[in-house]
Amino acid sequence: MRKEINRVNDALVRAIAASGAARTSPRCLRSLVHDTADVRHERGLDTLHTVALARSVRSVCGADEARPAS
Repeated sequence: MRKEINRVNDALVRAIAASGAARTSPRCLRSLVHDTADVRHERGLDTLHTVALARSVRSVCGADEARPAS
């Protein structure tokens, strides 16, 4: 199990490191909103999970920089 967790963590770190251009693009927020709505719809998320998803992605494009952490 530990090897799988390490593999996933490594892949996530590499993906985040490679996504700098996308996260600073002027289209980032629009794409993020669209993709988040797609995930919500495809997975049939309820209100609780929709709120959790929104909170988990709000800093992706720097949208969280002006807001205090909650």
